[in-house]
Amino acid sequence: MVVDFTKITELRPIFFLCDIQERFAKAMTNWDMVVDGTVMMLKVALELKAPVIVTEQYTKAFGPTVAPIREVLDQFPEGLVHGPFEKKAFGMLTPPVRQAVAKLSHDGHNAAVICGIETQVCVQQTTQRLHAEGLLDTFIPRDCVSSRFQADKDAALDFMRDLMRHRKEGEAEIFITTAESLAFNLIGGADHPSFKAISGLVKAERHREY
Repeated sequence: MVVDFTKITELRPIFFLCDIQERFAKAMTNWDMVVDGTVMMLKVALELKAPVIVTEQYTKAFGPTVAPIREVLDQFPEGLVHGPFEKKAFGMLTPPVRQAVAKLSHDGHNAAVICGIETQVCVQQTTQRLHAEGLLDTFIPRDCVSSRFQADKDAALDFMRDLMRHRKEGEAEIFITTAESLAFNLIGGADHPSFKAISGLVKAERHREY
């Protein structure tokens, strides 16, 4: 299969934030990497005026979305942030999320960027549904997802690559990438009006190795 990566700059993505909640912080590997990477992705979304969909898994038990992410979400103009939608299903595509996706797709948004946890459960099941139903091409920044165990994360990313390798007609595409790579792919070059802003925030946010 030959994938036309030039179309990445034509994407109008929806950013999906999957269950990045307080009670999960101590259980996940590289938690700080996920939060920092997601904050950077959100700032890219804010610069590009892209919509965000937020879910929380059983909020009463696992708490709200973590403060650093909420602080960025609070900066978005009214109407761009959808949720947080509470859920008990693992995948994000609950009825209210599907309604939001349908409206945003109708408005021309054609891709998903998924950040969150756990890679092998909620992220994978969300990706599977988007893929199988042909809803949105999906980008997973690997530094914005995590699991309790690295082996589970690695296996889930391999599984999603396999879905792409065996993709059938009508199924959506899946790309494993990184936050920085995706940020620059979305603008395409230094002639983009958001280049200086996004280049600056990448330098500010990507200041250490995890």
